[in-house]
Amino acid sequence: MNLRFLPMLAVGSLLPAAAQAQTDFTDADATDSLITNSLNWDNGLPTGQQGTLAINASYDSSTIGGTGPDKNDPVFPIDGYDILHTAGTVSRAGGIASLRIGGGTSYVMHGATAAFGSTRGISVVGSGTSFVLNDGDADLTDNSRDSSVSDGGTITINGGTMSVGRHLYLQSGDITVNGGALAVSADLGARNFHTGGILSLNGGTITALYLTFGKGTFDLNFGGSTPGTFTVENFGGGRANVNLIDIDFDPGSQMSMQLTVPVEQGASGDGDLGWTDAADPATGLEWAQALWETGRLSYNDDTVSGIDILGEGGTTVLTWEQAQVDLGDGAAFVFDSPTDTLSLTTGGAPPTPLEIIGFEAVDGSPGVWQVSIAGAVGADYVFRSASDLDFSSGSVVENLTAGVPAAGTIGGTNDSVVTTDGSGQATVRMTLVGDPADFIRAEDAP
Repeated sequence: MNLRFLPMLAVGSLLPAAAQAQTDFTDADATDSLITNSLNWDNGLPTGQQGTLAINASYDSSTIGGTGPDKNDPVFPIDGYDILHTAGTVSRAGGIASLRIGGGTSYVMHGATAAFGSTRGISVVGSGTSFVLNDGDADLTDNSRDSSVSDGGTITINGGTMSVGRHLYLQSGDITVNGGALAVSADLGARNFHTGGILSLNGGTITALYLTFGKGTFDLNFGGSTPGTFTVENFGGGRANVNLIDIDFDPGSQMSMQLTVPVEQGASGDGDLGWTDAADPATGLEWAQALWETGRLSYNDDTVSGIDILGEGGTTVLTWEQAQVDLGDGAAFVFDSPTDTLSLTTGGAPPTPLEIIGFEAVDGSPGVWQVSIAGAVGADYVFRSASDLDFSSGSVVENLTAGVPAAGTIGGTNDSVVTTDGSGQATVRMTLVGDPADFIRAEDAP
């Protein structure tokens, strides 16, 4: 039984349970090394079962012929698969299109030597389709082709490096970066003909040429509790609109955002460059202040506070001056003018990170696992289980029992909540009987 251990997410902690590969890529067919060839797997294609890629493999990105708007849309070389990529390079063997994964595929890259080669971008398409990078080199720079996440697909980067040779767009899809590195050679965001999505930056090192807001449904959220940086030349890009900039910081975020070539107004091809236009009341202000005062920068999804921070008699809408003193909970924005860098300070001790420090099967008890966590002293936590990393719909694990040795106390609805002890630790046991690729995350109790 091979367990996959993933790095802690900034919103909690994440580990997979009982992930046992049921088919391995062997490259046994001498005619090709294609992932789509069932003869190259020792137990058939990884559909309805997890498949492990630990050696070099290839895919074909050939296009569909015909006429009309779909004439150049490629087939899905990875469709409905469940892949754990631990080593070896997966390369394009044919076609000129990007690597498209769809049909609810789960593709997890989790190995220092796992890599992509000769890959012209990636397209993650469809509800339930996910690409997760925990470790490895997702090099998508061949031929400088666009990458995208669309129609409910998701990209999650917890570690490793992803390099995009051209644009990276959100088209009704979401991107989350918790750690590692994401480097985009051109625009990152959504043009006015894209349908947007949420870009969540919770840690790691992220760079791009322009941050493109061309659609009101594209949002940038800084969250988590892990230090990280987001660096771009400026706001703008093809078909960008400065009025649609939408940036929010969550409480406790340790992310920073820097503009390296901050030009307030201009044109970038057929779109806006900068953060104001001629009609903007915030013209002439530095970018962070301009966005705050026009409601395009917010804290905890709000620019309003009911407290009188500066003693001026019941102020409700915070000025930029006030936002740099106290946002209502001790946090404040910090803007470094010489470097055009915006960050957040908590004004006190940083939040205690939550992490899983122990995870092991209980001998003689099939399906029972002992989990140990470390977090804040006397804090309440729950565990969620999900097979597709979508913990928004994942189930809270119930019927927790004390670990051996015991630490913390168990309570809540159906014994689903554990409270850490005086050292901030807790140990529980739980029964997991779901899909063999289920994942477990520890998080604050609701």
